[in-house]
Amino acid sequence: TSDLESGIQILYENRFHSSDLWVNWQSFIFENDIHQEMFVFGYSSKTNIIKTDNGLEIGIPLQFVAQHRGGEVNIAETHSIQTYSNYSTGLFGKYSFGQKYLKDITLACYYIGFTQNVGTLYPFDKGWAVYPELSVRIHDFQLDMGYFVGKDFISLLGSPHFNNISAKTPDMTFEKMDMFMAEIEYCYHKSKYFSFGIEGSIIHYFPYTSFRPEYGTMEREKSNSFSFGLFLNINPRIRIANLKPYIE
Repeated sequence: TSDLESGIQILYENRFHSSDLWVNWQSFIFENDIHQEMFVFGYSSKTNIIKTDNGLEIGIPLQFVAQHRGGEVNIAETHSIQTYSNYSTGLFGKYSFGQKYLKDITLACYYIGFTQNVGTLYPFDKGWAVYPELSVRIHDFQLDMGYFVGKDFISLLGSPHFNNISAKTPDMTFEKMDMFMAEIEYCYHKSKYFSFGIEGSIIHYFPYTSFRPEYGTMEREKSNSFSFGLFLNINPRIRIANLKPYIE
């Protein structure tokens, strides 16, 4: 079984800025443990440059996530200390229509980076990616479309589709990955405590070049990947206390 996870999260929000700072301690170790300590910490924020009363928002997103494996009591001889990070920034524009059916449309573009700060697990020390995205919400439906291009890039906690290494074939790397993605989702959320729905997505891979030490360089043709599923989100909230200011 996995170790008990623990962590802390700090949220802040006002009219022009929102932020989320968190730590997830995935695996704590004691003396003589043979596995590594592991924790993940991250920060994400959104700062509005423009926010008007008629529904227009223009802002700057900022995201950072890092994973550390090791620890001061690290006696796992087969594993070295490792630290990796992803970071992202960009620009987004959103317009809310304030209608029952056509809700909002968002256009964003992100620059994403990868750094292998400590360790040699991955074949790249630094990588980058660019991701422009269009999102439209119509009633209970949401349509997302985007184009992704990355080189020497590793997504630490994201989908392996974005990595420049193979998830199935050892020692296989990809020179540069570029793909088009589209996803449609229907979500029924009449209650603030739960929602459920259905979603489907397609990823189109443009031709790319792969490399393996035993086989050299290989040219790959374009291909498609499909997915389909159901989901249920549960958001229980229990009020512990209703605090009111005391006035004499």
